[in-house]
Amino acid sequence: MITFKQYFEEDRDYKDEYKKFQSSKKSIKYRAELNKYNREKGTYGNGDKKDASHKGRKIVGMEDQSINRGRAEKSRLVGSKRAKSEEIKVPIEVGDVVKGGKFKNKKITVKKIGKNEKGDITINDRPLMKYRIIPQEENYG
Repeated sequence: MITFKQYFEEDRDYKDEYKKFQSSKKSIKYRAELNKYNREKGTYGNGDKKDASHKGRKIVGMEDQSINRGRAEKSRLVGSKRAKSEEIKVPIEVGDVVKGGKFKNKKITVKKIGKNEKGDITINDRPLMKYRIIPQEENYG
């Protein structure tokens, strides 16, 4: 069995991420803590445009809301991507027999398994899709 991990980047759905993050119990508790601090300081809902400054998940003091909410974080920068991985498991080892050729009916012994410049899995320097894997029963019978 040979396993290849492939990493790729995907465009992010910021709206969905925000919705999931803000609805978590941890975020709700943290928001409630910030609101409580604002109420205690007498700035909650009075229109003074001040917020409880939160740096590193700690309340530091009061700060203009535009500065506090607009602080750039790595995950919020425009164009940031999230890497995702995809694992591919192929039940082939060097020495196994696969079928290849124009009609995928010619028995070929696997001598080399690798990747090409595009990242595709290759057998004997040809893409994996050019071969047909023989089920184990046929292979040994």
